[in-house]
Amino acid sequence: MVEQQRVHFQGLLGATASLISTLAVQPLEVIKMVMIVKSNPSNYRLTSAYGSVEYILINEGLNGFYRGLRPALVRNMSAGFLYFQMLSYVTSENRNVSQDFLASFFARGLSNFITNPILLIETRAEVPGYQYTSLWKTASTIAKQEGVMSFFKGGLTCSIKDSLFAGIYYVVYRKMHEMLLPADSGFSPSVTFLSGMIAGLVGTCASHPFEILRARLQTNYYHDQMTIMQRFRSTYQNEGIYGFTKGLSPRLVRKPLANSISFLLVEHLNHVFYGTQFHF
Repeated sequence: MVEQQRVHFQGLLGATASLISTLAVQPLEVIKMVMIVKSNPSNYRLTSAYGSVEYILINEGLNGFYRGLRPALVRNMSAGFLYFQMLSYVTSENRNVSQDFLASFFARGLSNFITNPILLIETRAEVPGYQYTSLWKTASTIAKQEGVMSFFKGGLTCSIKDSLFAGIYYVVYRKMHEMLLPADSGFSPSVTFLSGMIAGLVGTCASHPFEILRARLQTNYYHDQMTIMQRFRSTYQNEGIYGFTKGLSPRLVRKPLANSISFLLVEHLNHVFYGTQFHF
């Protein structure tokens, strides 16, 4: 009975953890968006994190670092709830690397596809200069001007990017946790956090090219219809390999940190409420 209650409770723990991690790292998300969407040959300074920070401060002040916070909270809490809830249903002690990868891959992919309409609004709201008023007014404007189907713009790219990240993250996270902490050692916040940071760095580097395409697609950076492969080719032809690394530096901090905080909080709350050492 207790085990069943614990499984059903994971979504709520995931949403709570996502709330805290989003508040902690939102400025890094805004900096990343400026570097990906705003940088071009005429705005070369915006290709660096320092130049992007300076740009935000000059144009919008400190409040600019929390652009898009409300839709970000709604989306991340919803996605966190779905991800941890789905993951809790398929996790077990006796599973291999491929099962870990697929469980996290599909749980994150499905949760992010469901919340993609909110991500579209969040992405645009995070770009300085975009006239964001409220979640509902922005949604209404997009629906009228671009059609309902536009809410799933970039959905496939986003699902691939986040599924790939989540699959790699979860496999590395579990392996690092097992290597650094013997099974009978009890819960260790430092090991859990360190495992999450290392896993986040690996997953972020592997998935970042898809983040470039996703962010630009959802902000109408691409004005013509192209396949994912055509967008990859276009980015390479116009910007070279460097084009796939724009916004990587703040994302290398934000993504590992956000996921480490989320997993640490979920594991800690499981330890407090249920006495478990290592739930995920």
